[in-house]
Amino acid sequence: MYLKPCSAISRVTTTPLPSRQNKLALGAAPLGNLYSPVSESDAQATILAAVNSGLQFIDTAPFYGFGISEKRIGDALQMAGSSDIPIATKVGRILQPTDERLPQSRDSFFSSSPYHAKFDYSFNGIIESFKTSCERLKRSTIDLVLVHDLDKVTHPNAFAQHRDSWRQGGFQALQELKSAGKIGATGLGTKDVGSALEIVQDTAPDYLLIAGRYTLLDTSAENSLFPVCEAKGIKIISAAPFNSGILANERGKRSDFYEYTLAPPAILEKVKQLEHLCKEWNIPLPAAALQFPMQHPLVETVVAGFRSEVELTDGVRLSNLEIPDAFWESLRALHHRWN
Repeated sequence: MYLKPCSAISRVTTTPLPSRQNKLALGAAPLGNLYSPVSESDAQATILAAVNSGLQFIDTAPFYGFGISEKRIGDALQMAGSSDIPIATKVGRILQPTDERLPQSRDSFFSSSPYHAKFDYSFNGIIESFKTSCERLKRSTIDLVLVHDLDKVTHPNAFAQHRDSWRQGGFQALQELKSAGKIGATGLGTKDVGSALEIVQDTAPDYLLIAGRYTLLDTSAENSLFPVCEAKGIKIISAAPFNSGILANERGKRSDFYEYTLAPPAILEKVKQLEHLCKEWNIPLPAAALQFPMQHPLVETVVAGFRSEVELTDGVRLSNLEIPDAFWESLRALHHRWN
């Protein structure tokens, strides 16, 4: 169940982190008001609970709430005088100020921040994004910086253009920041297996964060992407174990969100089968969802989003719940029937 702390991620932190032994990390997209608003007090309590629970790190991005998530993390950690938890953030989008009247909800976030998000994977774009993230996070160094959504799912018509911009300048910018000691490790954060395979061939990062592609519902990263990462020495972070919420709730209170939209009937049917299997073994579905990617020896960390201290504390408990090996064998049999 447990692995040693993320050595590369903790490299530029000020304090050693021997207690960070659970594979769980806090995904801070919900703290940017994903789907619905989160109060300042709940955000602060969630962030501090992550520190006190010994989670591996906090994962955020400028895009999460158009700066809200990063700012809340910076404010909460500064207020608490705590700088001993590693931070991961992302580059690839620049927040541009605007006087335009913006809708309350955009790109799944409730945000009044007066910014547009513009994709920019160039050398200057990466440097600018990193600089402004440091300002919001109130840090001069960041432990892990991932290039965000450089994939064909996000850019169906402009992937080649953004990929070339990254190869010709953005990748160099991250390497220079790492050489200067400004960041501890580099990474790629995506939910598209095919694009990840292409990107890591010639600009291999230290880490790959793959979202939603090694979960109870979708194991598509395992056979193609994981072996390539192992061969290249790329450490794997598995994110979105709840697949946008549909695997997060127990006792019949299930969200129907899958991949940031309403789940199609085929996914709902698979969830019902997973719920039935978990009921047979008296195992909460969210516990199975959190621990499934943790079982894989190549997965160093699992990033899951929580909206409150109660949710985070419950997530830590579920990630440590004892699950018998026979349950995982039954799950493999179910996956085999699906495939």
